[in-house]
Amino acid sequence: MTITLDKPGYTKIKARQQSIRSPGVFHFRYRSAADWLDVFKRSCGPRIASLDEPQRGALPTYTYLSSWDPSSKWQHALSLVLAHRRSAAITVDQLLADDPKSVFGHCLSAALIVRADDTGGQEKLNASIAFIMGACPDPDDRAHRHAVAARAWLTGNSGRAAELYGAIVIDFPRDILALMTAHALDFRLGRRLLLRDRIAQVLPEWEPDMLGYSSVLAMYAFGLEENGEYGPAERIARRALAIDPGHPGAIHVIAHVMEMQGRVSEGLAFLAETEPAWSNHTGFSIHLAWHQALLYLEDDDPGSALTVYDTQMANGTVSDTPALADASALLWRLGLRNMPLGNRWEVLANRWQMQPLTAMRPFYLVHAMMAFAAARCTAAKTVVLKLLPATHESDASEEALAFMVCNALLACSIPTMRHASNGSRACVPSPIAAVAASPSVMSCISLIRRQPSEGKGHHSPAL
Repeated sequence: MTITLDKPGYTKIKARQQSIRSPGVFHFRYRSAADWLDVFKRSCGPRIASLDEPQRGALPTYTYLSSWDPSSKWQHALSLVLAHRRSAAITVDQLLADDPKSVFGHCLSAALIVRADDTGGQEKLNASIAFIMGACPDPDDRAHRHAVAARAWLTGNSGRAAELYGAIVIDFPRDILALMTAHALDFRLGRRLLLRDRIAQVLPEWEPDMLGYSSVLAMYAFGLEENGEYGPAERIARRALAIDPGHPGAIHVIAHVMEMQGRVSEGLAFLAETEPAWSNHTGFSIHLAWHQALLYLEDDDPGSALTVYDTQMANGTVSDTPALADASALLWRLGLRNMPLGNRWEVLANRWQMQPLTAMRPFYLVHAMMAFAAARCTAAKTVVLKLLPATHESDASEEALAFMVCNALLACSIPTMRHASNGSRACVPSPIAAVAASPSVMSCISLIRRQPSEGKGHHSPAL
């Protein structure tokens, strides 16, 4: 292990590869989140205000981005990407159509596709990679390295992509494109420590007047939250909101914290207060609605949770896989509460069938199977099972767990209120008894519970 001291209080540790660490990535090790904050403050000195309290007064003027110095039009596009605006992808495409030789534009487009895990954008990504490599053939060129990292994701190697984007961050700590993409990959790969540590590594290199600073704080806050450091996570997220009051990523962190701490009433009030910022045209619109519904369920108000589903999540115009996964996860919970769901499962199953299942991650296939099993879509259920490998129950890979969970879903019925032939309503038996009676299902649940540190960075949909 090699330790180098870059500046007072800012220690880089190059660790050997471990189960959740990528080779070649610097990691920090301190005892607690308080240590992280102390190191950050000592490293940055008087350049920043205290992170413990939001900075008051005028918002900063973004004076520069990084050594790339993209034009103002591309900075605007980047600001949309960082704020998770749904118009970001359209804006980037339009700018690339007007300026097809923009290397930064192609790097931004590639990072946006990889961050979103957008398998539908593979052809566009391939074109951007080819252009970047042609325009920047030097392997040490930063743009070329972006293309190589994106190509790793394109070939199905997300771990390698995270390593390569992370290496760019080490050399260019203000490269927000590489940072946000590595952060997203860390999340999908279940690397909880890196969600926090990768961002902490670069924080001393950032200043409040930089474009993207609020997003860096929001990413750091999310990493803290995912590691159980709820107090510091909320403080950092509120610092990000003081800079950008509508940042959906920071709002998401605070919603997480309040949910995890059982602050149900406070969480509902917070989401209601900030709803104008997140409810329309952001990448968090559906997901924060889902958090709102979960808080209603915690408040023993499934009726309001169902209203959230109908008014904010059942919108057929938003059908990306994360939105559909949230919809499945909520209907599953409502079904367990014996809520009358009418034809909602059938409608959702139809939306799932419009997705390219063959390119879908196992996590999403499980959520698709929820809808197919509940709606009794026999053909679709068969397709999902064929996409997952049949493995031994001792196999703890994501694919193996997904296969077992999908079979568990098929072994029991989702509890929904259906109309019987005589016009009355009959409740389909709860799946709990079926699960308890199935050793293979119980083995699957046991495997999942034995791996709290190896999760995929998502809420458990049903177990």
